[in-house]
Amino acid sequence: MLSFYSLMTVILNLFILKAVCSSNDPINSKYEIGTEIVTASIRKIQDSCIFNNDLLFMHRIAFHETTDGNDLMNIWNTEKGRSGIWQNNASVLEILQNSTNSLTENQRIAVSEELQINITDFNWESGDLEIPLNSAAVARMFISTFENSLIPFDLAGQARFWVSL
Repeated sequence: MLSFYSLMTVILNLFILKAVCSSNDPINSKYEIGTEIVTASIRKIQDSCIFNNDLLFMHRIAFHETTDGNDLMNIWNTEKGRSGIWQNNASVLEILQNSTNSLTENQRIAVSEELQINITDFNWESGDLEIPLNSAAVARMFISTFENSLIPFDLAGQARFWVSL
C-alpha cells in the first residue's frame, strides 16, 4: 500500500507532467508549420468527435493552400500569413463568430468545451489563426456550415467540392 507521501508525490508528478505537456503543445503555438503539425491539429479535432470524418480533406486543403504551412515561413505578418495554414480570411472568422445558426452555435460550444478554444474571442488581426489548432478548427467549422457539407470520398470529388466553396 502506498504511503500518503508517496501518493501525494505521484499526484504532484502527474500535475506537473500534464502542465509541461499541455503548455508546450506546438499545435497551440503561433508559427508552427509542417506535416506533423497539420496531422496533430487534425487528429485533435477528429478525436473530439465534433465533426464527421473529413476523409483526409483537411490534410489536402492544408497542403494545397500553404504546403502544410511551409509557404508561410517568411510572411506571417501579411494577410496570407494571418490566415494560417488553412487560409481562413477575416470574413470566414467573422461569419463563424456572428452566426446565429443553431448548428454553428452548437459547434462553437463543442469546440470551446472539447478543444478549449473560444472562436468568438479570436482576433484575425492579432494573428489568432496563426495558431495551427485555431486555424484548423475554424476551417473545419466553416466547411460544415455549407448546406451540402458532405465531403466526397474521392480526390477528384474533394477537389470539385473545394472549388465550389
